[in-house]
Amino acid sequence: MLVAMTAGTAAAKDPATVTYVFKGEMASVAEDGSSFEIALTGGNKAGRGAVASDEPLSLTITPESKVELNDQEATMAELKAGDKVVVQSKAPKGTTSFKADKISAERVEEPAEPTESAPAEDEPAA
Repeated sequence: MLVAMTAGTAAAKDPATVTYVFKGEMASVAEDGSSFEIALTGGNKAGRGAVASDEPLSLTITPESKVELNDQEATMAELKAGDKVVVQSKAPKGTTSFKADKISAERVEEPAEPTESAPAEDEPAA
């Protein structure tokens, strides 16, 4: 009976599926929105081990892919090159082709250039 319980527990958790996490910067989004590329800067152990090159990583988008921009629900069309991203992908161990299950993007807006201001009225004239 103990053997049957142990086998049932092992079957409930699929050891062949791994969660890959990729961190980086959005490099490009396909015009049709079916895929995108990120320049990798890190990730979890599985993600770092799956990608050994310095080339951007291409991931596929599916209708089930969840997209967030600055902690708000978004679409792939709202993302742009330069956005910081964390991508989660569940796939078989050892795979080299990934679909994005969740994309969390952050865009840091550049502060506007200060404009030259006119001298204050109470400043003495030179």
